Amino acid sequence: MADTPNFGFNPKPRFSVNHLTRYLSTTNASQRHAIIREAKFPRKIPVATYGQAKRDIQNFLSKGGTDIASLNASLDRLAAKAVREPDKRDEALRCIKALEAFKELYATKRWSKITFSPNSVDIPHRIGGVLINIRLDAQMYERHDDGSTTTGGVVIFLAQTAEARKQIDVRRRQVASLVLWGLEGYSQMEPLPRLCLSFDVFGQECVRAPDAKDRFRRDVLASCREAAIGWDGIAPPDGYDGPPWL
Repeated sequence: MADTPNFGFNPKPRFSVNHLTRYLSTTNASQRHAIIREAKFPRKIPVATYGQAKRDIQNFLSKGGTDIASLNASLDRLAAKAVREPDKRDEALRCIKALEAFKELYATKRWSKITFSPNSVDIPHRIGGVLINIRLDAQMYERHDDGSTTTGGVVIFLAQTAEARKQIDVRRRQVASLVLWGLEGYSQMEPLPRLCLSFDVFGQECVRAPDAKDRFRRDVLASCREAAIGWDGIAPPDGYDGPPWL
């Protein structure tokens, strides 16, 4: 969720979904200032926790999302890695927990008419002068009996610790709502709120975009306009080691 690739547009101002939802969750001026600085001057990207688990989930979805038992091979591989590579044991065990939790959550839903995109999808979406990168871990397509197809998208949450799960209920809804908003201007197919989902793996819940959207979109627009106004005045942090062109 934190990726912010260059879409070929003017690189400023721009937010990832993670930046935007954090910005929406606080009215504290200094905290909002810090979020803009983080978005404007990204440091070197650390290795993502649960990176292997997320790749395995995306690979499973890209192959149709029908054979949940296929993830057992990934679990076996990670279990062997935990034994064979002591320095990577903790991360392997975390990924095992994530995959097991995903299998349990996925099995509670019906996906008979759903197909998934073979890769993650980046949706560039401009709001109030800010370019938002909405990254879908997979785009969803639902076939209907009349021959039509509707669409949606999945964003995977792998938040387990108490710190990571702060305001998780609000952020899950916000992300699902942004998926719907982005797809409305991106896809030629009609996006449906019930197909725009946050997969909260450790929370064992798939959260769909709410049908009511006007108030949320007004709040996002106001926040983006505020961030755009303050963007040029934000200086890099001490010891900044990221790309100089931002």
